[in-house]
Amino acid sequence: MSSHHDRKVLPLPRTTVTTGGRRGSRPAEQPAHRPACLLAYQLHLEFTAQVEDNAKTDSPQVFST
Repeated sequence: MSSHHDRKVLPLPRTTVTTGGRRGSRPAEQPAHRPACLLAYQLHLEFTAQVEDNAKTDSPQVFST
């Protein structure tokens, strides 16, 4: 029964993730979770910007280490 139950559970997360609207309706449905997500996204953007700046300013130490 466990294997059959696993087969039933597997498709559910996929449908909830795709049709759940986490990306589309996140600001409206989950306003409390939005600041954390935006903070993480902002940090990600800042990190990528720093990596690009380091690549432009020729600092191989960042990549070699």
